Amino acid sequence: MLFNEAANKFFDYMASIDRSLGTIDIYSRDLVIIRRFLEERNNGPVYIEDVTQDDLEAFMRFAKEVKGYSANTKSGFFLH
Repeated sequence: MLFNEAANKFFDYMASIDRSLGTIDIYSRDLVIIRRFLEERNNGPVYIEDVTQDDLEAFMRFAKEVKGYSANTKSGFFLH
């Protein structure tokens, strides 16, 4: 399943359990950042089943070193 398709299913689920639009928006922005990173890293569309721990660790390094995100911001990518 493409990353975008998985993200859309996640948002549908969030709406079905009555999460606020603000919460969904925060997750959406985070997933866009991660998706773009993964697409650039893989030179094309990303399938969710192909995302590895190494990919996520590379993203966390990118978030710190390139984007300068703080520890709190980085933890937010996975812990909202």
